[in-house]
Amino acid sequence: RVKEIIVLSNGEKVPPTDAEQAILRDATFEQVMVVGEGRPKLGLLAVSKITNTKELCERANAQLHDFPGYVRISRLTRISDLWTVDNGLLTPTMKLKRREIEKRFAREIEAMYASPDLCQPKNNG
Repeated sequence: RVKEIIVLSNGEKVPPTDAEQAILRDATFEQVMVVGEGRPKLGLLAVSKITNTKELCERANAQLHDFPGYVRISRLTRISDLWTVDNGLLTPTMKLKRREIEKRFAREIEAMYASPDLCQPKNNG
């Protein structure tokens, strides 16, 4: 869906559903949503039983190995509650209500981008 395309601050365009479906091939993830509109790098909201965010980052990026280099998760926030039709975060056809999820987790998204890249290997220079 064209209206869902994320445009990073460097102008790269990312169709989030392709990346999300790739990440969901790893059974560790129950639900995911890629974020990053107007930001330098992609972030991920992830519903998962695993609490180690570093491990979740590595697993998400392992699923994105066939994507261009700019389609990598650099920040991740783990969400504990499932997104459902009842809590207003899914449509009746089980699609993500992106705006609603972004609104509901705005504080978490801001905090995620305020902290350093958690998913990138550290390199000096």
